Order: sequence, then C-alpha cells, then structure tokens
Amino acid sequence: HFQNLNKQLKDFNMTNLPSISPSDIPKYISIAKDLDANIYLHGAPGVGKSAIVLATAKKMAADQGLDFYHIGKDPKPDNWETTSAFIDLRVATLDCLDVKGAPKIEGENTVFKVPSMLPDVMRHGKFGILFLDELPQGAPSVTNSLTQLIHDRIMGEHYKLPDSWQIVAAGNRKEDQANTSKLGAQVYNRFMHFNVDADVKAWAEYQITQGSDGRVASFVRMKPELLHTYKKNDIAFATPRIWSKVDQVVTANVLRGEDLETVVASLIGVVTAREVCGFLEIIHQLPSWSEIVKAPDTARLPDPGEKQVIGCYYALVGMCGNRVDFDTIDAAMEYVSRIPNREIQQTFIFELQVKKPELMATSAISKWRSLNSDIAV
Repeated sequence: HFQNLNKQLKDFNMTNLPSISPSDIPKYISIAKDLDANIYLHGAPGVGKSAIVLATAKKMAADQGLDFYHIGKDPKPDNWETTSAFIDLRVATLDCLDVKGAPKIEGENTVFKVPSMLPDVMRHGKFGILFLDELPQGAPSVTNSLTQLIHDRIMGEHYKLPDSWQIVAAGNRKEDQANTSKLGAQVYNRFMHFNVDADVKAWAEYQITQGSDGRVASFVRMKPELLHTYKKNDIAFATPRIWSKVDQVVTANVLRGEDLETVVASLIGVVTAREVCGFLEIIHQLPSWSEIVKAPDTARLPDPGEKQVIGCYYALVGMCGNRVDFDTIDAAMEYVSRIPNREIQQTFIFELQVKKPELMATSAISKWRSLNSDIAV
C-alpha cells in the first residue's frame, strides 16, 4: 500500500503543473505580460509551442497597432518607437559568451561586451518578446549565464532588458526523452509554468485553415492517440508538427500507392503510415456533407466489409457533428441512424451533447432516444 502511495505521490510531483492546449498559449502569454511575469511552456516535441509563441507575438503587435519585426528574418522597420520585435534564442545552440558577451580589458578591469542578440530599444524596438526556446536543452554554462537576466532583467554591469519586453521560455521535458540539463529551483521559481498538451481538435481545425483537404485531419481525429506517438529509441514518429507535413503531402495528391506510403512512413514510421494510408484508400466511400443533407436516406455508407470501416464511421460522425445545426439536424440524425454500429451513433449523440447542447432538445434527438432507450444519453 505504501509503495503504491509513494508512486502516486511521485507521479503527482512530476505533473504538478496546470495543463493547457496549444490554442491556450496566447491567452496565458497575455496574462503573464499583464502580471509582469515570465512564462515557461513545457511540452513534448512538435506540439506547436514555438510556432504559437511566434504567432502570439505577431498578434500582440497587431493588437497594439505596432509594426512586427522578427529579428533575423524581417527587414528592419523605420521607427523603433512603434516596433514590437521577436527574438528567438535557441538556447541549445548557444555558447556562454553568446549570452554574457566577449570579455575586454578596460584599465585594470575585465568587462563583458553586451551581446548583439539581447533586446535593445535602438536596434530591435521598444516592445517585444525574448523567446528562450529549448531552455532545458542548453548547456549548464549557458543556462547559468541566463539566470541573472531571468531573475533581475539585467546582464552584468552594462545591460538592462527594456521595460516593455517580455521573457517567454519553452522546452521539452525529461520524460520526452529529450536531452535536458537540470535547471536550478531559483530559475524555475521565476516563471509561471504550464504543461502544453497536444490538442487534436485545435490541430485539425488549424490544418483546414492552411489549405488541407481534411483527409489526414479526419484520420487523426478518429485516432487521437496517434497525434503523438514517440517511444524510446524511435527515429520517425508522429507529432502535430510532423502530421502537418503528412497532411501537406497527402493534400498535394501527387504521390499514390506504395510511393505515398513510403514517404509517409519516412515521417511517422511504418506502422502508423500503414494505418493512415489504409484509411485514405477507402475514404472515397464517404459522402460529402451536401450529399447527406440532400438525401440522408440514400447517401453513401462505407462498405461494412472494409477493414477500415470503423474509422470511416468515426470520420462521418465527426463531420456531421461539426456541420450540423437546427436546420440540418433531422437529415443528420436520419443518416447517422443508418450506421449499423449503435456505438458509433451514440458517439454522435455524445459529441452533440458536448459541442452543441442546444440541439439535444430537438425532435430528431428525442426520436433516436426513444428507439435506443437502452443506450440513450
């Protein structure tokens, strides 16, 4: 009993942080700025931490009517007073002198030159975000050198972080099999900390905005456990970032058959590639939303004999759940009721209950409940 209790306490301590989805990152960066606090985002590789921090910096600049300047990528703006910049320091690639600056002799003293990568109002802008990415992957000499900047917003005798700049940090965790250096408690205690967990729904919706044809997104929503598949010693494995590349390959519709499966396997591994490519082979059996609304009694249903048919059913109820409203609930319910697997029908009702509870009082749902009283929700 005590061994189990100790294990539970150990597990609790490892996860003693609030968990947020990638779509929550902008909100909490904004809150941290209002509180004049640093923020640290912990999460597995590929969940979207870095990309969303950059997108947040752009949006914050736009919301304030400022010019956005991604240092190292964008052309220099004309007016530093109306510029909000973004400096992306990949801590894992830095050397101690990159942070502290090179030493020089002044009289009888050794002083350190201010590194050009640190925020400066006259070179970078009055406002901005200093992003310390891959912080725990940095060498101890580098993370130790950053301690004074994180603690007191100064570096040595000659540098002070501009007042309107915010520090945001991110990094992979030890349990993600990432190479990590131990950060001191005094460093951790200077941040607001959040675990960032992969969010299937948010990822799928983002892919649609990027021009996806929706097929890969449908598969990942059907099999959310495959959004992040890393296991020890894996080389090719799925993450939201890599799924986006798979989605790009599939949507381009250039590769097919064995060539498509081989390329997808090079990104996410052979086993997962076989699953997604098997799904893609039969997804042509799925009707469009307009077909379902127009003729719910005759619109196509996947062939029950196909080995991926359950996945197709889940893709269908997911599509119907996203698109249905008061005007189309009768048609959607008639079509879903034709699916021979009642657990799939029940999944559709569960989705409505969570996403669109206002539809639960409609006659179409009441009819389904009366016909399925033993499993009705």
